[in-house]
Amino acid sequence: MEWTHPLLIGLVMGHDEVATAHQKEDGSTMKITTIGLDIAKSIFHFVGVNKAGKLVKKKMIKRKDLIHFFAQVEPSLVVMEACGGANYWAREFQKVGHEVKLIAPQYVIPYRPGNKNDYNDALAIETKQPRHPELSDEDLLTKLK
Repeated sequence: MEWTHPLLIGLVMGHDEVATAHQKEDGSTMKITTIGLDIAKSIFHFVGVNKAGKLVKKKMIKRKDLIHFFAQVEPSLVVMEACGGANYWAREFQKVGHEVKLIAPQYVIPYRPGNKNDYNDALAIETKQPRHPELSDEDLLTKLK
């Protein structure tokens, strides 16, 4: 049997499975407590981090599968970059039990590890979670139109 790096255990699972916990050598699990999500037009990048700040899971999710995926994940803090579709997704994630925080884009860039790519953006979003703008109320958005 070949040795698998602990960070890759959640990644080698089947695409249909949702891993909400990472198995440690001593048999205990580390549950996802914070999710960094880089939202885009068709493919979303998910990064799940445990309480200790260690990467538990990362995954690419298609738009059509996103709500189903988040409904299966244990309720946790979802952190996203504030952009055009962020308030819609925030309301959808709150419906399935997640707490959502939005981060202004200018606060995400300094925390991106390495070059710009979607996974690094998701990690930066998760890392810079304390500063966040308020979620827009759907009624308020309707009144502004």
